[in-house]
Amino acid sequence: MKSLPFYLILLLFLVGCQFLPTKKPLAVVITEPPSESAYESLTAVTSTTIPARDMAQLARDFQGVDAPRVISTEPTPISDSDSFWIKNLSDDSTVQINANRVYLSDALVMWVEEGAEVDSAALQAAATRIEQEILPTNRAFFGTEWQPGVDGDNRIHILHIENAGGMVAAYFWSGDEYVTAVNPYSNQREMLTISLSALEPDSEEYLAAVAHELEHLIQWHTDANE
Repeated sequence: MKSLPFYLILLLFLVGCQFLPTKKPLAVVITEPPSESAYESLTAVTSTTIPARDMAQLARDFQGVDAPRVISTEPTPISDSDSFWIKNLSDDSTVQINANRVYLSDALVMWVEEGAEVDSAALQAAATRIEQEILPTNRAFFGTEWQPGVDGDNRIHILHIENAGGMVAAYFWSGDEYVTAVNPYSNQREMLTISLSALEPDSEEYLAAVAHELEHLIQWHTDANE
């Protein structure tokens, strides 16, 4: 029995593997203008203002909750310690912790979760750079966060916790911008949360994370339908 020629074997292999070039259909050239309904759809999309995601309004419309927009119109004394709701973003759970105030100025309040270890000097240095560099720069580029805000206070709160879960280094949560009648887990402050397991206050990465989350805080107020 004679063996098949090499070129025939190769041909069969190419056909079986579909490596042979196939004739592609020519591109269809559209010469007709778009329909009137297509123009109407385009106009509707480009001219529609997307409504903001306002949890207070949603609670009012769908749950009948007629809650105030703010808890106070004037600053209230800031205690040495307080309780906070924090999110574990690895399993989407919410727990309450206690934290101690470690820094206070006219612009900033810093808190550290009870039991968490942090370099106080590094935290003080970070607060200075946030006030002198990050806050002015972010506001110059993106605008100003809600002032005096849900708590009637111009200060921004930064909460340092041991671990935010998973690979999360920091977060801003818009739920904190509402009263607890609207969101039971709200901290009722303009605030950011930092995970100490991921970021050290004396690092550039820490400052970059604060700047990034601050932009989210500002945008929530200045561009709520983004």
